[in-house]
Amino acid sequence: MTQMSEIPPELLAEMTPAVRVYVESLLVRMAGMQAELDELKAQVKRLTPQNSSVPPSTVHPHARPPAWSANGQRLGIALDDGTTRICSKPGESIALLRTHPRMPVSSSANAVLNEDGTSVAASWNDGRNWNMRVFDVASGEPVGQLRQQLIPGVSTSDISWASRNSLLAVATWDGDGGDDPRIRLWKPNSDTSTFLRGHATPGISHFAWNHDGTRLASCGADNTTRIWDVPTLRQIASVENLEEACDLEFSPDGETVVVQCRSSLHLINVETGRAVSHPANISKPYQYLGIWFTRENDLVSMDEGRLILRDGKTGQAIHEQSPE
Repeated sequence: MTQMSEIPPELLAEMTPAVRVYVESLLVRMAGMQAELDELKAQVKRLTPQNSSVPPSTVHPHARPPAWSANGQRLGIALDDGTTRICSKPGESIALLRTHPRMPVSSSANAVLNEDGTSVAASWNDGRNWNMRVFDVASGEPVGQLRQQLIPGVSTSDISWASRNSLLAVATWDGDGGDDPRIRLWKPNSDTSTFLRGHATPGISHFAWNHDGTRLASCGADNTTRIWDVPTLRQIASVENLEEACDLEFSPDGETVVVQCRSSLHLINVETGRAVSHPANISKPYQYLGIWFTRENDLVSMDEGRLILRDGKTGQAIHEQSPE
């Protein structure tokens, strides 16, 4: 683990006791987050198979990163051999399910877990259709399935599971040319769906739910981020003219949506729809580990391999930690 630097003596001399205590507490928090990040990297390395055709430091190129359950106790990863592995937080195997077909070199599968990791949804592209199956982890039995025809030039969707209301968010469309893009909110155990309309073009790259499943954020190929009130199926905010998104996340208090792009970071106030933007640089997407919030509602992001602690409302950098 990278050691946190000491406070320079010249700065100590200018600090009041209260400021010094606050700065030292920030350093302790950053050290704790660095330890959690190191642990996560070690778990990903243990759980993701290596491919002998690429350098040893490169993880399997046809497997998505592991997906955590909302309670943080289980993670799952879909592999190109047609299986999805479910593990506990310490890395112990819980189940190995046959969830999808073996994937060709040019394709990959994706998996997401529900709130407590007792159900898993696996999705894949078979060349003609986009498919998704939902399984009960304990029994390995399927409990639901979706399929829709692919549209040339439109990438397949991210899928996201709400923690509280068991809804899966999936991109879909009507018409042969995908001229009516929609977001399907699907409840697998009852096989019921409702729909959100608003994105101008098909292809939705990322979804994010708030903590109680009442708000959903989506990033589309139309370079907009939209925020939805799920009970009323109403769009409550939209930010346009963004770059292609790399990641999307709700703050724990549900007041802010963060959009990570290749060269910018945007914090959107859910109630006003106003966005605060900051420069960012993700030149090596395969090293990108995501954005996440601390329990104190501070934001952690990455920029060219640096770990940056930011104010969760303004995005202003509080402290940054460079890799060794």
